[in-house]
Amino acid sequence: MTSKNFINYHVLISHSPSCLNRDDMNMQKTAVFGGI
Repeated sequence: MTSKNFINYHVLISHSPSCLNRDDMNMQKTAVFGGI
């Protein structure tokens, strides 16, 4: 009987919004960051 060891990582990383989406007038769309 062999035993296999493994490590499982769950990492949460906070990234700021980049606002890549634009509307029809090429204005940045709004993004709520950290709000409810």
